[in-house]
Amino acid sequence: MVMALLTALALASTDVQVVAEPSALLEGQTGNLHVMLVQEGTQGATLASGVTPRLDVPPGLDVRYKGLSQRFQSTGARIVSVFAFQYALTALATGEHTLGPPTIRMSDGSTVSGPSVTVTVKPRSEAEEATDDLTLYARFDETTLWEGQVALYRYGLSSRVDGTRASWRLPTFDGLRTPQHGQPGERQFTVLDDDGTPITTVEGTVPLIATGTGTLSISPAIASITLGGGSRGWGLRFGPMREERRATEPLSLTVRPLPPAPAGFTGAVGEVEATVTLERDQAAVGESVGLVVKLQSDGALEGLALPTYEPAGASVYADDDAVTGRLVDGAYVGVAQSRKVLVPTQEGTLELPPLELVTFSPSRGEYVTHRLEVGSLEVRAGREGDGAVVSFAEEPSAALPEEQPVVLQGPFTWGVASTPRIALAVPVLLLGAAAPGGLTLFGQGMAALRRRWKERAVAEEGPPGPFSYLRGLSEDPEERLAAFDGALRQALANREGVVVGALDRTAAIAALPDDVAEEVTALTQRLDRARYGGGAMSESLETEVRRVVSRVEAA
Repeated sequence: MVMALLTALALASTDVQVVAEPSALLEGQTGNLHVMLVQEGTQGATLASGVTPRLDVPPGLDVRYKGLSQRFQSTGARIVSVFAFQYALTALATGEHTLGPPTIRMSDGSTVSGPSVTVTVKPRSEAEEATDDLTLYARFDETTLWEGQVALYRYGLSSRVDGTRASWRLPTFDGLRTPQHGQPGERQFTVLDDDGTPITTVEGTVPLIATGTGTLSISPAIASITLGGGSRGWGLRFGPMREERRATEPLSLTVRPLPPAPAGFTGAVGEVEATVTLERDQAAVGESVGLVVKLQSDGALEGLALPTYEPAGASVYADDDAVTGRLVDGAYVGVAQSRKVLVPTQEGTLELPPLELVTFSPSRGEYVTHRLEVGSLEVRAGREGDGAVVSFAEEPSAALPEEQPVVLQGPFTWGVASTPRIALAVPVLLLGAAAPGGLTLFGQGMAALRRRWKERAVAEEGPPGPFSYLRGLSEDPEERLAAFDGALRQALANREGVVVGALDRTAAIAALPDDVAEEVTALTQRLDRARYGGGAMSESLETEVRRVVSRVEAA
């Protein structure tokens, strides 16, 4: 549960989250409350010493503080620290109770707050039917869906027997399929009944996309259960174990087909939030400007088809798309990001038209058009590089020395030979018989030694040189431009001491001397115009690349 929250909050510098586990209790039961402060990095204010969150607790609940823990987690390029406050949460009265919001005071005197959480308390009468020590269930959060909507299938068991274990065989979901992103999740938690008896609950969640329409029949889930018996002492369990095999009730699901789609439908079915960001508001003619479209939904965004965007006065090219999905605290979250390169073709103020996305909202039962305002771009005159031609090709080496003639000699026509005694020949014969195995072992040893020499040579050789990209250039214009760009990136990466895949080009250019940085920036823009802006590739471009790469290496 904490790992899922960290995934969801990894992009926030400081955030607060509160989770009731479980979110539904029977009257008199005690569950758990988690209040987490998540901070990115080590800069900024930290948690004030001795401080606990301030919570607004309704009369129907009782909250008792249990303790604080701190942990760190790496999200790749960032480190997040998590302060986790633990509470015992007891249900006192039936109904819907809103707990929070939590407020935490930081070391600099400021405060941060998180969202409220709703806890449902059910009357004890609902538990009277569950007279057994073990209860199984399977259900869908919604029994009526739209085609393409994500359905959440939940299965689990609650046990009053200590040491309960279960393995599940889930049904085949005809008319449903698992999304490409977002693996099924499982969590376990324990609540205390009013008599102090612990009740362990294990719950799994499977995200599914409704592909078939009509009434779908879902067969039961089957659990193979091992129940621990007897008492415990000295870390051991005494008494018999028993095994049971139980099945949940079958389910049915109604899936309605989507109405005829309007023009521009992206294929997204769910409650979607969309934003668009223009990475800069000023650029030169032919200069690349990033245009980023982000979508977040409670549905799957795989197969998303964004409409074409063709503003007057600029060319737009696809750059990078990324789609993902995951379960966060039992809910499905789909995220998509599409980055495009916008290249202005004329000077002046470029008023960019809004971007319109069409999605289907299951809660409203209709298609929704998202109108995203892009804004404007101030475009100044561009600058071309000079056409001076300078050759950096290596001069041919001196002529190779004349090969020495090979002298062929005839066979020897004289000499002395003798035949050894048989006794002396036996060791030689034995050695000949063992030779194949020995040669095999020797060959394997030499092969391993050659591999080690090769690995050491590669390690000592270091990263490739930028001019290696410029050897044997293809006649294809796109491949030549890609080689030019690769040479420039490799030169910057070698100077920074990183591999090309980890290069931050903006930071690398900023670390260069001003005159070299200016030339690298101008060459980058020139390459972008040729690759993305439809500009012609001049004959002097290769010469300019070689010259600038040499300056970067010498800087």
